[in-house]
Amino acid sequence: MIGFIKLVHKLNAAGVVVRGTLGDMRTSLAAAAKLSLPLAGCTQIGFRRYVVRSLKETSFAGEPLTIWLLTAA
Repeated sequence: MIGFIKLVHKLNAAGVVVRGTLGDMRTSLAAAAKLSLPLAGCTQIGFRRYVVRSLKETSFAGEPLTIWLLTAA
């Protein structure tokens, strides 16, 4: 999970939040860690506005994940 987050953040300068159904969560954008994010659209985090997109994936261990990509608007 951590490698994926670092790669996306490095290549796209996008914030990434990954949450698993078992409660695991990793992020490159600490302010988004405890927020309820939309699956798509826009959201405000602090004083910044972000465009949000999400996708569903499965971890290497088989856990369902939701991955959000956040780009500054």
